[in-house]
Amino acid sequence: MTSEHIDQLQKLSKELNNITEDMPSNFNSNYYLQMVETEDSVIVIGNSEGLINLASSLLELALSREDGQHKHFGIGALDNCEKELEILYKRENHND
Repeated sequence: MTSEHIDQLQKLSKELNNITEDMPSNFNSNYYLQMVETEDSVIVIGNSEGLINLASSLLELALSREDGQHKHFGIGALDNCEKELEILYKRENHND
């Protein structure tokens, strides 16, 4: 990944944070994010607020570029889930 790409993603992350800060105070009460495990896949279901939050968290994690950095979406953060969701950053074996 080039430094220009990183700069663009950092700007995007900042804008995404600005958008969520400008949302109405009931943003968190409207937040819906669910993980459903099927025999063949794991499905993430969410409304706009929940998916925006997930996207923001993923972007922050990607920009950290530190092996082992992770984000937890605990049972309390996910609706109707019996397991938490953990997303872990792993640098590939080549240079970014």
